[in-house]
Amino acid sequence: MKAIKKSIYFILLNACWIPQVNAQINEMNYAKDSSKNKELRNITISALTNTAKAPFTKTIYDSASLQTNNTAVDLPILLQNTSNVVTNSDAGTGTGYTGLRMRGTDLTRINVTVNGVPVNDAESQNTYFTDIPDLASSTQGIVIQRGVGSSSNGAGAFGGSININTIQLPKKASLLFSNNFGSLNTIRNTIKLNSGLLRKKFIASARLSRITSDGYVRNSKSNLFGGQFTFAYLPNTNTEVIFNYIKGYEKTGQAWNGVPQDSLITNPTYNELGFVKNGVYYNNQTDNYGQNYFQLIINKKINADWKINITPYLTLGKGYFEEYKLAQNLSEYGLPLYITGNDTIAQTDLIRQLWLNNANLGAIASAIYTQDKYTFTAGFNVSKYTGKHYGKIIDASIPIVPNYKWYNLTSNKKEVSAFAKLEYNATKKLLLFADAQIRLVDYTINGFRKTPTLIQKTKYTFFNPKIGASYAINKNEIAYASVAIANKEPNREDLETNVKPLPEKLINTEIGYGIKVKNGNYKAAFYHMLYKNQLVLNGKINDVGSYTRTNVANSYRAGIELEGMQKIWEQLQLQGNIAFSKNKINKFTTYTDDYDAGNQKVDVYTKTDIAFSPKIVSALGATFYPFYSWNKNKKWSVLVQHKYVSKQFLDNTQSENKSIAAYTFMDATAIFVTKLKSNTTGTFKLGANNVLNARYVNNGYTFSYIAGGLQTFNYYYPQAGRRIWIGIDINL
Repeated sequence: MKAIKKSIYFILLNACWIPQVNAQINEMNYAKDSSKNKELRNITISALTNTAKAPFTKTIYDSASLQTNNTAVDLPILLQNTSNVVTNSDAGTGTGYTGLRMRGTDLTRINVTVNGVPVNDAESQNTYFTDIPDLASSTQGIVIQRGVGSSSNGAGAFGGSININTIQLPKKASLLFSNNFGSLNTIRNTIKLNSGLLRKKFIASARLSRITSDGYVRNSKSNLFGGQFTFAYLPNTNTEVIFNYIKGYEKTGQAWNGVPQDSLITNPTYNELGFVKNGVYYNNQTDNYGQNYFQLIINKKINADWKINITPYLTLGKGYFEEYKLAQNLSEYGLPLYITGNDTIAQTDLIRQLWLNNANLGAIASAIYTQDKYTFTAGFNVSKYTGKHYGKIIDASIPIVPNYKWYNLTSNKKEVSAFAKLEYNATKKLLLFADAQIRLVDYTINGFRKTPTLIQKTKYTFFNPKIGASYAINKNEIAYASVAIANKEPNREDLETNVKPLPEKLINTEIGYGIKVKNGNYKAAFYHMLYKNQLVLNGKINDVGSYTRTNVANSYRAGIELEGMQKIWEQLQLQGNIAFSKNKINKFTTYTDDYDAGNQKVDVYTKTDIAFSPKIVSALGATFYPFYSWNKNKKWSVLVQHKYVSKQFLDNTQSENKSIAAYTFMDATAIFVTKLKSNTTGTFKLGANNVLNARYVNNGYTFSYIAGGLQTFNYYYPQAGRRIWIGIDINL
């Protein structure tokens, strides 16, 4: 086994220049490639276009590359081969609750926008892609910036940003039926209709999708529905008025507790949630949530120099998770003791629902002014978020008021931000870049579920400047460097304390180099991310009795990311990436509950690794065109992708017994494209995820306490073994 691992390392170290399979395109050609298709009218999304020349580290996807691997998985899984990205899945299949980490930071620190509109939840700051299923089928382009990057609307980018464009308007009518069927009863059905240009001024498109899966872990089923409707009014070549509606609804089983470490080998699909008694589980232990995105996009070209964009938006979300809870104290629910005869009952089994009903109303606007030597962009975002948090008991083992609410709380968050960017061509080779953003946040929380009388009112003012330059060494080589500062407010859970944590600050330095060679291109990027007051979990109980994150004064991430693509010959193309990093907290104090002594044990660590930050992440791949002598139009293709992630720690103590072992897995896809009729194309796919049937986990958590000695409990999220799937797309 060690010899195999050494061989893998040798291959990685000698092939580290390769970007992921058939998914990344050169950003310098992005706009040019899109414009070649005269049957499309591409819509300007400022969040995407303003990053094209900026001197930051980025990856750009087009629609075709995303659809290659678009099966029944959430968008994070489609992005898993991006440089320095690690993904996870509660259900173990990539369907349902999924997430990703970029440079070791999770989605609560990654800024996500759809058509320039912020997507991150205003309070948790997380992005739940399961709430907008099959978004990839509507996605026309994605720009991923690693690090702080150029200014985007919404929460600060502490690990990176993901800017998604779902608007593209074909001038010709089309109809797509896309279906995938796979292991574990995983099915995706998608229908997509484009009207084409009507009366030279109107275009409408619609997509409906449904995804179902049994999941790998017990009770991790998914039943997802998603759709998008777009209507565009194009009165002339200088004006675009677009109404865009995105709908998502999910019902998933709850698998978020993970699997205890001692069950991984003997019972890796074990799920403790919903246990009733005697091996019986509650049959509706589910999460139920729907979101509606309303966007009105107005683009106007004033003249040869000026373009403006205005986008009012409204995001509505409502849902709950339902769970069976054993032996709950009545006092925790504001209920009196229950007396029956001579018995006084202080606990009950019950079924409860925890609800969230929220709305985010806002508008973004930008203006772009272009001259021969410079481009100036300015814009703003204003939004108001309202959230209603309440809980209901719908059944119990003792009589209670029907649908009894034991908490009913509200929160409000207002945000105003503005930015200005300047790109100046100082010479034919040198581009200078400057970007400044000011962000104002006003956040009020009227109580928490466990501490309903705790009111939090916080205000923050952040200034986020960025400067950089790129230099075209020659027509095939380019180098860039930038320094960017980002500030970020604590999330809702952080504020459940009387001693408010400080906001976080990040100083991000990026240095990059890219070169084009015959039939290939290569890139290298060095980054250093210095954190001030980063919020981390350390086990300490705060003044209201909760475990929340606390500030650590100094920490950093530093690394190098290498990627590239090379066509070996007409039949074979290699691609991939590898990232090496060092991620440290200078001084870290951890607290462990000591029930024997009645206090908390304190331990201090120095130069310790940051949790969930592997030192090596790589993705290697190959695209092969078999039978090339009679397959020169590349009807047949075979894609193989290999992912490697080195060891990660579950907390910041760098303890070997609280870690995730290094893992690898491989996916393979065979594709055949043919014309069925003159205007009908069929695409047939056969694929296998985890084709070598590797047993691995990609996420987890840990907790410890002292009771008759140190007790440590690790929970993990095991991923399914080999999964076969087939796909059939009919494009009319």
